[in-house]
Amino acid sequence: MMAPTAEDDYRRLTALLADCGATLARGGATSEVLQLCAQAVVEHLGAAFARIWVLEPDGETLRLRASAGLYTHLDGPHGSFRVGELKIGGIAAERRAVMTNDVAHDPRVDDHDWARSTGIVAFAGHPLVVDGRTVGVMALFSRAALGSTVIAHLGSVADAIAQFTARARAVEEERERLARELHDSVTQAIYGVVLGTRTTLTMLRSDRDPGVAAAALEEVAAMAETALSEMRELLVELHPRSLLDEGLVGALRRLAAAAASRYRGVEIDCALGAEPDLPAATREALYRIAQEALRNALRHARPGRVAVSLRPAAGGLILEVCDDGAGFDPTAACPGHLGLVSMRERAARIGGRLELVSAAGRGTTVRVSLARSRQPAS
Repeated sequence: MMAPTAEDDYRRLTALLADCGATLARGGATSEVLQLCAQAVVEHLGAAFARIWVLEPDGETLRLRASAGLYTHLDGPHGSFRVGELKIGGIAAERRAVMTNDVAHDPRVDDHDWARSTGIVAFAGHPLVVDGRTVGVMALFSRAALGSTVIAHLGSVADAIAQFTARARAVEEERERLARELHDSVTQAIYGVVLGTRTTLTMLRSDRDPGVAAAALEEVAAMAETALSEMRELLVELHPRSLLDEGLVGALRRLAAAAASRYRGVEIDCALGAEPDLPAATREALYRIAQEALRNALRHARPGRVAVSLRPAAGGLILEVCDDGAGFDPTAACPGHLGLVSMRERAARIGGRLELVSAAGRGTTVRVSLARSRQPAS
């Protein structure tokens, strides 16, 4: 049997990219999507097996989330690695691809006897990296040598999987945050309503002073209004329907109104102007950045006033969220302080630049500068 030519390899890679691209575009549960991508690697490249590890939230553990071909289990001895541990962990730590067509003699492979017994001769491992941050590792093992075309272009497959993995992680973290919000605020408020209602009923049944019962009912009504306001804000965060129906300006106004109804002691101003002509992905990113910055200001800065503005500038666009609250020293904050990493990544994905200006006692400004020429297509 003749070895595949460079043209054969190119056709297989093109088919693999198309298959993975369609799978990633459809989306779905992270593990299911990654499993389909691993299966596509096996089918299109003739690999013995392919695996994908995803970095856990602790930033130290790689967890096997997909395995196709010769091995399909996820809970074996290679189900997890510490970053820097053995070959897979080393790829994650160094953020460099590792490839060999001589697995049985390569010093980077820890089990040469296994390679000989299974006939594995080639290995290719790619770090999954987004914006300089490792999110996982993709690896394939083959019983045939990998051609130079495959080796040169396999990184494109890894990049596409990395982008999906990062987006899925962001969605998962947002869901977890909203679940905590629901438990910590709305659930407690509703519990207060239930408890207050029962207390008032007890008063009425015991023929207590109607004035006392009426006062208790007023407290219950206030708690119910608080719960309603918090629920509305969470629904806006979870599914900003107005972003599609009313555009970015309308969505930002609605976001500010929902926040104002919850934080009634804070003045929230909007200076948004006309609706800019932006791709959907750019509108979504700017909205989420404003949402995160506004949330941070209201919950951590103890401001008297917050201003949200969106204005044209030098052929581009500037989004700002400014508060007059406590402020902080940005150089002393941890890397993940107040969702700053997430906001920077969102800005970078749409070709923008995020600036943070703050000082203790002098408030905070979050600014996103976006050049029109750098906006991605819808």
